[in-house]
Amino acid sequence: MPMWEDEDPEATKDQTPKQRLLEWIRSKIPEKNITNFTSDWNDGTAIAALVDAIGPGSFVCVITWYCNLSVVSVF
Repeated sequence: MPMWEDEDPEATKDQTPKQRLLEWIRSKIPEKNITNFTSDWNDGTAIAALVDAIGPGSFVCVITWYCNLSVVSVF
């Protein structure tokens, strides 16, 4: 299975791709405490934080303007 930068092959050898992706997301936005791919994403702030973590400054305006709206309302 392909590896991400700074990924330890021994630590991930027993993880599913879904678990590995969740761990990668957690490493990018630890302040969001993401534990799943459903309810943790409902308000849109997790995706905004992830986009901003990958490309700093990309989502700052949306986070500020729409922090209390659902992801459906934002997009």
